[in-house]
Amino acid sequence: MPTSRGTGSASRFRRASISTLVTLTQLPMASMMTSLSSMSTHVGPGYSLPTDEMAESIQSFARLESIILDPVYTGKGAAGFLSLARSGKFDQEQRLLFIHTGGAPSLYHYQTLPSSKK
Repeated sequence: MPTSRGTGSASRFRRASISTLVTLTQLPMASMMTSLSSMSTHVGPGYSLPTDEMAESIQSFARLESIILDPVYTGKGAAGFLSLARSGKFDQEQRLLFIHTGGAPSLYHYQTLPSSKK
């Protein structure tokens, strides 16, 4: 569910995200304040618990882009990103950005992941 303002760690995450986007894109802070939202729809059953969508995103990023994602953060974030990108909410001309925040070493902790549906 999209949120625009939060408290505590959600608010700190939002501020850090906006600061990072301003640095990366060189766009004005004001435009980032109005266009950034966060979602918690792909958390699944809980922290560090794999989901089918997360496994599919890890496999897709690795196979198609040679990008390794971890199952806890970037795998679930990528699952949400792919779901949103595929939703038809954006025009094909729009550019979407997924920021990979690291975490690949935790991939070794998970010996088996749910297999993605083909």
